[in-house]
Amino acid sequence: MSARSRREMIKTLAGSGLAIVSVSTSKQTSAQTANDSRQLWEYETGGSVVSSPSIVDGDLYVGSDDSKVYALDAATGEQRWQFETNDFVSSSPAVVRDVVFATEEWFPGRLFAMDAKTGEEYWQYEPGSLVYSSPTVYQGTVLVGSDGLHAVDATTGEREWRFRPDGFDWEEASNGVFRSSPVVVDGIAFVGNDGNNVYAIDVDNGDLVWRFESQSNVTKKENEVVSSPTVMNGTVFVGSMDGTLYALNAETGDRQWTFDTGDGVWSSPTVTDGTVLFGSQDSHVYALDTVSGEKKWQFETGDSVWSSPTVVGDTAVIGSTDGRLYALNKETGDEKWRFDIGLNVYSSPTVVNGTAFVGTGGEGTLGDGSAKVLAIETDVEGSSEGSRVRQGALGHHHTWAESVEPFPAPGEQSEQDDGGTDDLLLPGAAAGVAGLGGIGYVLKRRLSREGEGE
Repeated sequence: MSARSRREMIKTLAGSGLAIVSVSTSKQTSAQTANDSRQLWEYETGGSVVSSPSIVDGDLYVGSDDSKVYALDAATGEQRWQFETNDFVSSSPAVVRDVVFATEEWFPGRLFAMDAKTGEEYWQYEPGSLVYSSPTVYQGTVLVGSDGLHAVDATTGEREWRFRPDGFDWEEASNGVFRSSPVVVDGIAFVGNDGNNVYAIDVDNGDLVWRFESQSNVTKKENEVVSSPTVMNGTVFVGSMDGTLYALNAETGDRQWTFDTGDGVWSSPTVTDGTVLFGSQDSHVYALDTVSGEKKWQFETGDSVWSSPTVVGDTAVIGSTDGRLYALNKETGDEKWRFDIGLNVYSSPTVVNGTAFVGTGGEGTLGDGSAKVLAIETDVEGSSEGSRVRQGALGHHHTWAESVEPFPAPGEQSEQDDGGTDDLLLPGAAAGVAGLGGIGYVLKRRLSREGEGE
């Protein structure tokens, strides 16, 4: 469907009254220049959008550095509601039917559960330290990284368990901070941390299954694992700040192969049709064979790639801090098109029905310093596929949300406790709405704030 046809469809839907009326004034605007012909709408926020959008049941959910979670109409960009926190919301919301789970970074750093239709808060949970990780929901348990990996009851907000690695020292911020976001496969949570480790943890009880330590790169000072893992065919794929993509045996944690790039890998990989795709701080997008680790192709952008790729059909879509969104042939790496946004893209795109949704803005922001959520025509039919979306990592859509197991909804649970109706069962295994491709940027920004005495 062309951009023009899509706009005509949106106008028809809006005119028919099918679109829900916004609860407040939208900042949505139309494209202004000829090279914006792909742009369907934009919504301007009050702070950078490092968060990656999730799109479920026609609504888009995303966080912003203006300390808010937004719900927008995915067809028009008009705001349905906003939820205000005390600090940056740079994680990606997990949306399970009618419940949104989202986090704020600190002051004090909380996990929230809210009504997806109204934004009303159900409960909040304080891990006790800052939260960079995006929430993951699995069989009624919310998992989130902080001073360890926390497991929280999705219905009540009460903690079930907390995993902290040996030697954790919060004062030194070493060997324990979990900025990577977990992905859950077959009851095992896979997650990285700033102690340079990848962990496999039993979701039922928080017990350690295995630990893998990334190798220090003598040419680099850092090797934290902030990329969010993806799991396919018994292999865990995860990037490290040491510039390496690791392939690990999912059962044992044994290393199968590694691939070295020229700089840190913050981007979270996605796997499709025997190929693992990811970006690197060395300004390249890579495609590797999942079995051998051999490079199939690489594509050079104009600046570092914090964003994580999404795949729809034969097209891979990914952003760069050069201010562009790229569409690449997933088999060859040839560029199909690029969209000049003019703002840094740390956010990871999600494609639904041929439209790519992505956030913009961040430290060193290009252009006028504004921050936006954009809807961009991709020229591809269908929605995001590949392991990143199938496991809910860095934004997801309806296909994944509807494939999960049920748990009692928070609102209905509280009504039953008061003598009301029975629990409403909702899907709740958001197995890995993962951490930020740009989470390294978040740490840099946070350290800057600490240095200013904030």
